[in-house]
Amino acid sequence: MSQICVTFRSITAAQNAARALEQAGLPAQVLRTPRALQEQGCGYCVRAPAEPETIRQLLTAERIAFRRLYRRGADGAWQEAEP
Repeated sequence: MSQICVTFRSITAAQNAARALEQAGLPAQVLRTPRALQEQGCGYCVRAPAEPETIRQLLTAERIAFRRLYRRGADGAWQEAEP
């Protein structure tokens, strides 16, 4: 299982996503987006241990808009997860 970081435009969207992931049995944590992953100023992200496709499907089913999904690589760096 991978460590995933999902970025959002607002804290409300991030909180909704964390709630949806937790209801699906995935522990999720809302944090400020790491500086290296910020697109426009500051933002929020949700980190969860899961596969990117699982999170993508869950958030899409719940109609929760997100910016991007990142997977933590073996070297500790975040890399965008392919759709």
